[in-house]
Amino acid sequence: MFQPKTKNISPSLLKSYLIDPFYMYQKHLTGEIKWKSTTSLLIGSAIDCYLTEGFEKFVKLYRPVARRDLKNPPTEYTEMTQSDFDKAKFIAGAVAGTKAYKYIIDNKFIAQHHIVVPYKCGIFENLSGIPDWYKINENGICDIIDLKSTKAILSDKFIYEVKEYNYRMSQYYYGKLLKMIFPEIKGFRYLILAVENTEPNRVRMYELNPSEMFGVSMEVDRILDEISRLKVEDYKPANVDMNNIEVI
Repeated sequence: MFQPKTKNISPSLLKSYLIDPFYMYQKHLTGEIKWKSTTSLLIGSAIDCYLTEGFEKFVKLYRPVARRDLKNPPTEYTEMTQSDFDKAKFIAGAVAGTKAYKYIIDNKFIAQHHIVVPYKCGIFENLSGIPDWYKINENGICDIIDLKSTKAILSDKFIYEVKEYNYRMSQYYYGKLLKMIFPEIKGFRYLILAVENTEPNRVRMYELNPSEMFGVSMEVDRILDEISRLKVEDYKPANVDMNNIEVI
């Protein structure tokens, strides 16, 4: 009997489904498409750790080395080249020095809460997600903040990354999960704390336009509805023959 590698629908799984259901199947359910670490992803995860879990956790889980052991990497921490370690520390430090970050810490935002909500949807059992920070304010409005590093910090450029990487979908999805476990929430403010990953490492706080979120909610509900009706065999493409020719 087929046992999927995950029973949770996460934002990354939804985005993979949008690329192609079979791609999602091979990446998230069978693991045939392997997750590939890149320098950018490594630096990004180190920055996340520094800012959401603290500097002490950062230096414990990420260690600078002269040469990374890629064949037999250590299991208790992640190796980084000295230059990548320094870059992550410098970028994270730029964020940590802002009034916005101080506001997040002083107001005790919840960091890196792994939310799992039971929700039977096709072959899946749960909805899940990990927002970087969130806080339900006294007025019932919940602030959700995602941390993003970028090459294009100014709004007229950064908006293209918001669209390309579907940041709105992730943010809406986190809100959907939070509303399911905290029904008293009256609304959301979807925020992105963006930091430039090249000098001068400027930092900006952006709010995603609320008028755009209704369309995103419809898209997420459409995808979940599709997934709810699919069985394992439905994700696999039909064997191509002369009877299933597409006209383009």
